[in-house]
Amino acid sequence: MTDWYRRQRQRDAAARSKSEAALGPEGAAFREATSLLASCLDTAFATGADDLVTRRKTEFASHALNILWSAWDEALCGRFDASDAHSRSISESREFLLALYVRPALAEQLGRSQRDIDTARNAIRDAIADHGGPGKEFHARVTQAHKALQPLAHVTHEVTGGVLAVIRAENGAVGVLRPGGGVSTLSLRLQAIPLALDSLQLLGVAIAVFDVVPVGEELWNRALERIGAWTQVLAAELRGLAPDCRVSIGRIHLARAGEEVDGVW
Repeated sequence: MTDWYRRQRQRDAAARSKSEAALGPEGAAFREATSLLASCLDTAFATGADDLVTRRKTEFASHALNILWSAWDEALCGRFDASDAHSRSISESREFLLALYVRPALAEQLGRSQRDIDTARNAIRDAIADHGGPGKEFHARVTQAHKALQPLAHVTHEVTGGVLAVIRAENGAVGVLRPGGGVSTLSLRLQAIPLALDSLQLLGVAIAVFDVVPVGEELWNRALERIGAWTQVLAAELRGLAPDCRVSIGRIHLARAGEEVDGVW
């Protein structure tokens, strides 16, 4: 058991190195966004504010950054199923932050043991409507989008079977390689680009929520422009990845993509 643990740590390190080299612009976007997110949190801590609203904001933002980092690292190690499982939590953390921004009075309610995403979502809907925006339409789109994330919050085939790496032996036997250990450029990038987009969205929310840069100032506008530019680049990259693309470069077969990839042993 001890020997397996040591070997797996080595596999993780080797897989990370290969994966980093296989990333496109999403790697740079994620590094930039998470670095700025960390700076936002450092600034929040440095202010010394200890009111309940600030504590709640810091709590949700820290959690979002932690699970975003975990999802990214798991993807680099080839544990695509584990990385997928964070999707709903990353998205909902962002919504809790927005809810606290538009309705700070929710700080106490959102600190109870049962945190209601509907409460946060309704607060955002009402705030958009109060400013003359399409609150109901926004609410409907977000709710629909979260239906797709729902299976990822539980143990389902979408999580456990969609991206498993398996080894096909010469005699036809198939064995699952656990945990992760395969580096798939296609599967990696299909996972990494959405995570990079998540990091950019979270950064935009954090800049507003923590008031790191006053709205309307030059640094605020430059930050938004930077986020927008990265989003356009990554959207184009995602569109360019054909879902049926197949590359044969090794012995490990990624079930989702029909792709044989390099292994790390």
